[in-house]
Amino acid sequence: MTAATPPTVLLIDGHSLAFRSYFAHAKGRDGGLRTSTGIPTSVSYGFFKSLLDTMEMEKPGYVRSPLIRENPPSSMRQIRPTRRADRTRQRISFQT
Repeated sequence: MTAATPPTVLLIDGHSLAFRSYFAHAKGRDGGLRTSTGIPTSVSYGFFKSLLDTMEMEKPGYVRSPLIRENPPSSMRQIRPTRRADRTRQRISFQT
């Protein structure tokens, strides 16, 4: 990185990547990777594997990944009250 070249910033949609990782490593309906005590680890494994692979390939100067969003913005609910009305709730193993 030289003075003339600004550093690369890698922005990651953390929730999307975590959700994708969960299903990418799932085996059947019960989820995928787990510890010997049954704690699901598919999300952690997939998230960090993808993150580290991308960092190795792109070599960014900075990485930002917002991961948790408690609730969708209320303005979206006002615009479209039926937003997500037909979606089923997330699996408990993805929420933990």
